[in-house]
Amino acid sequence: MRNEISNDGKETDLSIPLWKANIYSFPIFIFSLIVTVFPYSFLWGTEKVYSEFSSTSNFLLLILIFFFGIILHEIIHAISWVMFAKIPFSKIKFGFNVRSLSPYAHCGETVTAKVYRIALLTPAIILGFIPISISYVSGSVWFFVTGLLFTVTACGDFFIFCLIRKVKNDQLVADHPERAGCKVVEKF
Repeated sequence: MRNEISNDGKETDLSIPLWKANIYSFPIFIFSLIVTVFPYSFLWGTEKVYSEFSSTSNFLLLILIFFFGIILHEIIHAISWVMFAKIPFSKIKFGFNVRSLSPYAHCGETVTAKVYRIALLTPAIILGFIPISISYVSGSVWFFVTGLLFTVTACGDFFIFCLIRKVKNDQLVADHPERAGCKVVEKF
């Protein structure tokens, strides 16, 4: 992680290479598995999950859902920036980093750390936490598995959220164009 403050104290880089974010978020991945799988297993058991995905067609459908969900995850980041920071959609850049196998949405404008945090967590809430919560009540295997899938795919976002934990909500941050994280553009 870079943690460099310029001579005038106005910029702090709180970012890491995308591939390192994938590695560093592994403990969060394990924690996410534990806190989601155990409650579902306790409430509904695991037999339904195994029987539902023993068929090839359901497994292939899950792969298709995963592919489109990853794209939707990045779109939700973008929509969050547009809605909460009131920036034009044209200022959002989408891409895929081949080296780290990471899709991304990049905001080209500075936003408050509060908005940045909201944009980080919104995909996990919509695609992960809400479906998992529904599965706890309904027992739905599909809600559980897709919610789990999109919770663990948000582990990099959770890591970045932790990385910027000391940044005050009203401070301005600029999403890093090539790395996971941001630059704080005001001294903190």
